[in-house]
Amino acid sequence: MTLQTTAKTSGTNGSPSHPVIAIVGAGSLNWGCHIVVDILLNPDLEGAEIRLIDVLPERLAMVHEWCEFACRSLNGSQMFYRLESLFFGFLFA
Repeated sequence: MTLQTTAKTSGTNGSPSHPVIAIVGAGSLNWGCHIVVDILLNPDLEGAEIRLIDVLPERLAMVHEWCEFACRSLNGSQMFYRLESLFFGFLFA
């Protein structure tokens, strides 16, 4: 598992606008869903962009759908993206 966070900047002062989290191997039904709940419940990660990355598109689609459901259920403000390429997962901005 790899979890990487970076901060985007906005405006002229360069202040972070929201965290960006890339979860590599997110298609794992065993832990992918659990780590997302932790992210959704963390107030410091409100508005975060979460990039779910996995090479298995079917599993990734299931986890992505579950993440969207959990976010709606918990009234989260996080944004979820699913990507099947590690390369684009870190370049996509």
